[in-house]
Amino acid sequence: MRNPYRLAFPMLALACAVLAMGHSANATTEPTTRPISLLISMENGQSITLDESRFQKLARKTITAVNHDGIKVTYSGVALADLLALVAIPSGDRLRGDAMAMYIVAQGSDGYQVTLSIAEADNAFREQGIIVADSQNGGPLPTNAQPLQLIIPRDKRTSRWVRSLTKLDVRRAQ
Repeated sequence: MRNPYRLAFPMLALACAVLAMGHSANATTEPTTRPISLLISMENGQSITLDESRFQKLARKTITAVNHDGIKVTYSGVALADLLALVAIPSGDRLRGDAMAMYIVAQGSDGYQVTLSIAEADNAFREQGIIVADSQNGGPLPTNAQPLQLIIPRDKRTSRWVRSLTKLDVRRAQ
């Protein structure tokens, strides 16, 4: 008696191989990037939301920093100080007195939050400025960091490098 499954198994194996080839072909296509939407807000209610078009019109900055894997990476984006200037945060010589009590809460899409003093964001206080990056090594950020990532180049650890940055909230210490 002939085995009725004798031809079915090779056909099933062939179908699986074809599906696997199609899946791997899709995996090599250009990674998709999520659209930019960054909310910058202050306690007084003043806020601004940047979309892709507005973010790309701002002055670009490129820095090199060591990522969490210990590898030097070139990031491009917008200086954090330039983003804060959009909501009239004082900087340079004007950053003194009561303004020094301000701090920033940066938040990612997953709810992860970190804080920075307002002085850390100011280029007059730091040798190498902090940026909000939208690219690395000339290409898109890794999928888990898109569309924006806060990069703090002088931190010894990258725990404050917020991936998928969605919000910068400027507050005042009480």
